[in-house]
Amino acid sequence: MLDSPAMKVVSGPALKILMRIGLEHLAHGGADNGRLPVTYEDFKTAGVARSTIALALAELIALGLIERTDAGRMGWGEDKGRPSTYRLTWIGTAERLKPTDEWQRHKSVEDAKKAVEEARAAVHERRKAKRGTEPLPQPAPKALAG
Repeated sequence: MLDSPAMKVVSGPALKILMRIGLEHLAHGGADNGRLPVTYEDFKTAGVARSTIALALAELIALGLIERTDAGRMGWGEDKGRPSTYRLTWIGTAERLKPTDEWQRHKSVEDAKKAVEEARAAVHERRKAKRGTEPLPQPAPKALAG
């Protein structure tokens, strides 16, 4: 897996998220793969900017390295919500026993890159639809007077 096309294209933030989910797996004694609860706050503590968490998760899912088994829900007021749960695909679970290894479907670096680009584009489209508008154009930088 470590030398696979999927791992060769993983971004820094996605790798931090992957390692954080791996730490959660270890914290559960290796017994709860598929039910690994990790919050956005956990990902932030691992060094991932909140604005990149959704992109990095989409990347890992598209590469077949993780599966989100429960989307969880945000808390509101007194309700603390529920964290999303994850499964590392190269490790078995109590229910399935064997790993599913979805990361193996990417036979080339180009294929893996395309999957990441499509996943990231889908996140951007969801964000745009949620905002209901295109992002505001940024003003062109002013030329320095010399």
